[in-house]
Amino acid sequence: ESYASVSGGVLHVNDNGTASENKVKWARYWDATNCRGTTVMARARCASYSLNGSDIPDIILEDGRFSESFAILSDKIKANNANISANLDGTQWHDYRITTQGTQFSVYVNESAAPVLAGTLSVSAGNRSRISFGSGSGASTQDIYYDYVYAFDNGVQGPSTATLDQTPDVSVSVSDIAGKGSLS
Repeated sequence: ESYASVSGGVLHVNDNGTASENKVKWARYWDATNCRGTTVMARARCASYSLNGSDIPDIILEDGRFSESFAILSDKIKANNANISANLDGTQWHDYRITTQGTQFSVYVNESAAPVLAGTLSVSAGNRSRISFGSGSGASTQDIYYDYVYAFDNGVQGPSTATLDQTPDVSVSVSDIAGKGSLS
């Protein structure tokens, strides 16, 4: 891709094209269901952006019933369909945890116990279940970096609560997500 590169394990997408359907996106189908819920974790930062009459969808979640598009921008994070945002310094690296279930979504930043955004899912995804990420900025431009993007289609996994217990009980859920006998 002329707009994307990888260095030191970090994906850099500098989408500076302004054609009407110009975008750099990676989409993956997953086994998400609306009633079970989803969780997506991403570490990202946005160096700059320019809105030229179109929203910038960096992470799009479709759970088989609803869809929401999230924009990680240099001055805020925005849920495009719900048209709500929270101000933050997006030029710095942040860990974003996005959860969806039923008609609700929440966005947590840096594993804070309280979401910075919470809203209602209202845009239909039809029957499609997939996650997309990148810079789908179309006529807008964006310079964004991703350190990682993890997608969990088997339920809401909120931030862990802090504990002072020196020997906490820890459990790990594993499943064969690829159907090939490999636990992930």
